[in-house]
Amino acid sequence: MISLGCFGITASIAQNSSGINTPTPNPKAALEIKTAFGTSQGLLIPRLKTVDRPAFNPLTELESGLMFYDTDKDSIFYWTGANWLSLMTNSSTTPTTGTGVVNNVARWTTSSNLGTGILKDNGSRVYIGAETGTGDLNVNSTSTTSIRLANTGASVGLALITGYSTQLKNKIEFTDDLYFSPVAYASLGVGANPVNYMVMKNNGNVGIGTPPTEKLHLYSGDVTSALIQASSVGFSVAQASLKLQVNADIWELKAFRNILSMTTQRPELTIGVGGQNLFNFTYYTLEPWGDNVKDLGTSVYRWKDIYLANAPKVSSDRRLKENIETLKYGLDAIQKLKPVTYSLKDDVSHKTKLGLIAQEVRTIIPEVVSGNESKGENLSITYSDLIPVLINSIKEQQKTIDSLITQNKSFSNRILLLEKK
Repeated sequence: MISLGCFGITASIAQNSSGINTPTPNPKAALEIKTAFGTSQGLLIPRLKTVDRPAFNPLTELESGLMFYDTDKDSIFYWTGANWLSLMTNSSTTPTTGTGVVNNVARWTTSSNLGTGILKDNGSRVYIGAETGTGDLNVNSTSTTSIRLANTGASVGLALITGYSTQLKNKIEFTDDLYFSPVAYASLGVGANPVNYMVMKNNGNVGIGTPPTEKLHLYSGDVTSALIQASSVGFSVAQASLKLQVNADIWELKAFRNILSMTTQRPELTIGVGGQNLFNFTYYTLEPWGDNVKDLGTSVYRWKDIYLANAPKVSSDRRLKENIETLKYGLDAIQKLKPVTYSLKDDVSHKTKLGLIAQEVRTIIPEVVSGNESKGENLSITYSDLIPVLINSIKEQQKTIDSLITQNKSFSNRILLLEKK
């Protein structure tokens, strides 16, 4: 070993290692420099400006590991044998030239000296990417994926601990709106883009297929896109006991111009077609929506059989009537009617029925026949309206009978007088 003392510097050479301020340099190091603990001395490597870098040229692989401190970039650069790389990068470094915006070395830039590791000290911030943002950790990227967290071995994929507790809550909190986008590279994002599969607003509203305006807002152009599969569904009901249970003043289903609504007020159930309400179900009663304005069935779509416990009742109150006149039809009209037996073509049983032919009746008593053949309507007869005609016929017949009885008595008296002579 050779020791030299010159100007207070001790140099030692042992085997293939050299030491400064140490007589026993580490045999694994070509050069070891030691300073006494508590001193303020460090290693000062050559300092150059960026424009001075070409002075090293030409450089080859033989100079790999050559280092200097770039005073313009505030970083140490080393020669890889092909290009210069920074040991600590900033936002304007590239692998090949030292200029640009990215390189392959992990970059951490902070607003204070953090030493080893990552520490929060006096409101210091950590930046990944561009040095912008006011949070403790700021990630800034121009790529399509800013943050990616992958965990295939843990039961919790992503968990955040909020400031309200030190326990892991397995939750993510957003102060702005949360969007699930159909775009592959933006499946989960925060922003104001309304074109998304699912939107969770920061006011508590959730929308599927549309930006929500209510607590739960579903929209789709396909009427089969919404499927609820459960043993029971409740609206405003904590635990629904029925297949569909609604606790609200009004429930209404609309499809185009058709309406089905239920309410706690009278009526309880309303059925409407063509934008107009047709029937009400109130207290186990079926009634039309409006008086004397709706029909039950048509001349084409008829009810097959109607079973009643009592005879149907037809309004006949004088207070409902006007233009009252004596009926002109009577026995003469009845005698012109031609009762027939028949069966209906669309009746598979071909049951024999009794009745009249509407076309024939129309020529005799048109008031009891309804329907317009020119419009393709089937004709129908209000048979109950023939009852007043039958009453008149009976009355006319009774007059004839009474007259005949009177004549018969007169003839009988004459015969008795003749017999006495």
